[in-house]
Amino acid sequence: MISAPKLSLVDDARQVIASHRAFVGGLRRSRRLAVDLMRRTHYWVYEPATRTFSPSKFSGYIAMDFQRYDAARRGGSAGIKFDTGVAQRALTQVLGDYQPDRELAAELAAWTHSIFDQEVLEDIDPHKWRFVRLPALGAGGLAALAGGWDGSEELADSILEYRRTAGRTAPELD
Repeated sequence: MISAPKLSLVDDARQVIASHRAFVGGLRRSRRLAVDLMRRTHYWVYEPATRTFSPSKFSGYIAMDFQRYDAARRGGSAGIKFDTGVAQRALTQVLGDYQPDRELAAELAAWTHSIFDQEVLEDIDPHKWRFVRLPALGAGGLAALAGGWDGSEELADSILEYRRTAGRTAPELD
């Protein structure tokens, strides 16, 4: 028997990015669940670098993917409560407050239509949507990749520590 996934809330932008990218990467393979999420979601995470979106309830949990999401939705999870408000508050702590944004609402609709058919958002009021933006992480985007392998977060943190800033010379490396 497979154990239920243990849910944990994000507390770092890199964790949000990882779950966000899992959502975007799995959209077409998990079409039915993805469409359901797109129709129900009010609070969205936006990644400016890729111009993609993910539901807060998906991206507010560490290492979320469609399999874990579906299991949690069916009541098969442990750890932190699987709840939209809980995920939204965690994301607000990491990324700031959600805001209405007409331009992002139009971009979300166009993005959704480019992936699925026009009917996916039929009868959905885009005025209900609120958005929070992922930051552009430094070090040429390396920090966004951290977390994929053992030691990668430490590498990204080291790179960010030594990045150039105005008035600062390059570090001495042994």
